[in-house]
Parts: sequence; structure tokens; C-alpha cells
Amino acid sequence: MKQLLRINAAIIFLSAITAGQTAAPARERKVALIIGNDGYRYVTPQKTAANDARAMQAILHDRYGFETTLLTDATRSQIMAALSAWRRTLGPESSLLIYYAGHGYADPAVDESYWWPIDAKPEDNSEWISADDITKGVKALSARHVLI
Repeated sequence: MKQLLRINAAIIFLSAITAGQTAAPARERKVALIIGNDGYRYVTPQKTAANDARAMQAILHDRYGFETTLLTDATRSQIMAALSAWRRTLGPESSLLIYYAGHGYADPAVDESYWWPIDAKPEDNSEWISADDITKGVKALSARHVLI
């Protein structure tokens, strides 16, 4: 149910930012990185994250015309490589949406939140992806809009 609410919130946001727009500039590019992790190796697998990600991909592509990249059961390396690729290819008229469905962890000891790739171990944070890593990665983009 939470995933459905998140999908609906993203649709409402997308409708709001596109409602008053006239024809898009020729260079505008709308891209989405969609991640759905079910097959965790060291923690309880998810049951619906990959399907939720596929549903989001279909909505973004079919209804809103996004170019989509779907990662299911992704490792840290795969997720970070996908983010890095946008740094080289997105221009100032681009919009990027990043959708993540999977396990995460909020660590109160360091006041930091993390995404857990499928190979994350609860007792070893070396494969975790911090919110700061994501934020720093998107700050380097020249995209006009970024939604995570």
C-alpha cells in the first residue's frame, strides 16, 4: 500500500510540473532511473519492490514520455554506475526522476539514511548507499529538474 501511495504521489507531482507547460524545448529530455530490489542475499527478500518499479516504469514511459532505465536486484556498483552515466549525458534542459523500492536503513548513530542494494549486509555498511552519496551525485548533474 505504501508503494502505491508513493507511485500516486509521483504521478501527482509529475502532473503538477507538466500541467502549465506548452510545447517542450527541442532539447528537453525526461529520463528516469527506476530501481526495484527484491532478491536480497543477506536480509529478508522483498515481495513487491521489483513489480512496483516495473509499474512505475510503465507509467513514466507510457503516460509521461520518459526514457527509462530499470534496475532490478541491483548492486551498489550498478546503481552508482547508472547515476554516474547521467552526469555525462544530461543537459541543462533535462529532467531526472529517481525511484527506489527496496530495503533501507536510517542510522541514528550518524544521522544518515541508506539504500540497501541486494548485496548489503546489515552488520557491514561498505555496500550501503548513503543519502549523501545520492545527493552529491545529483548535484553534479546539469539537469533542470531532479526528483528522488
